[in-house]
Amino acid sequence: METARGYLTKKELGTYAPGVTGTDPEKLALIERAEALIDSYIGHQTAAVHELRGVARAATTNTLQLSAEDVQRANGVNYLKGCTIEILDGTAAGSTARVKTSALDGTITTYKDWDEVPDTDSYYRIYQAGKLPRAYKDLTNDTVSGVNTYFRVIPVVVKQAVAAQCEYIQQMGEAYFTGGDSNMQSESSDGYSYTRGENGTNGKGLIAPAVRSLLAGSGIINRAGGQIIVPNTIL
Repeated sequence: METARGYLTKKELGTYAPGVTGTDPEKLALIERAEALIDSYIGHQTAAVHELRGVARAATTNTLQLSAEDVQRANGVNYLKGCTIEILDGTAAGSTARVKTSALDGTITTYKDWDEVPDTDSYYRIYQAGKLPRAYKDLTNDTVSGVNTYFRVIPVVVKQAVAAQCEYIQQMGEAYFTGGDSNMQSESSDGYSYTRGENGTNGKGLIAPAVRSLLAGSGIINRAGGQIIVPNTIL
């Protein structure tokens, strides 16, 4: 789990887009940006994990015990794996971490140590950072050694799309995505428009053409409420 959404690892980036260059931190930042754009592009998806909120029963340097109610809701090993946990109030308020494992007894383990260890007054929020895995499609469970265990699946086409978007970002340059165009937009009210330029006219696509091709027939793109609009193309 190298990024907040966890759609693509550095190793997979090397497999799907071997031409992408940079240090490991630079590649991770590139993947983060590409994943965010892909999330915006695919529109609404029904997330597999529903948000949990509650008061911690206990915590250590890299664990937290869920409330009794949330233990029942998160009924399975690693159901919360890959999610983000944020402390909203109480001890360690403002701290965030990513869930590495979750157990049947309500113990979650984080990828890194807490900056400040939560306590029994810590009110937490646990949520799925990205739109994938999707409910009933990408989060599967099976019995392993007699225990109900969950497995998180990111569709291969999404991995390929993120890698293609990484290539596109490097090709076009950071300034293309972060520069001084105040009219940059990722959505419009009459559909989904991914352009730079005033009111989306004569704009430049923020989403790589290869990404649109990969996702067009995948069933992942959101088509509810209107067409997906990209410059000079309707998918």
